[in-house]
Amino acid sequence: MLLRAVLRMMTAIIVLPIVFVVVVVAMAVAGLAFTLAVLAPLAPFIVVGVVVYLLMRRSPAATAHPN
Repeated sequence: MLLRAVLRMMTAIIVLPIVFVVVVVAMAVAGLAFTLAVLAPLAPFIVVGVVVYLLMRRSPAATAHPN
């Protein structure tokens, strides 16, 4: 019985860090996938906003003060 307990403890000591690393990597991948899934539909609006910014930044009407 004592040997069985020692073997289970050794197995837990070896396996738990591996499981922890796998869980952390899986959560990072899931977080990245969720972020991309949320931001991907916003890409056309971001492109339009950048184009409008690039067109308007040199426009004389865009300045707050005359001359």
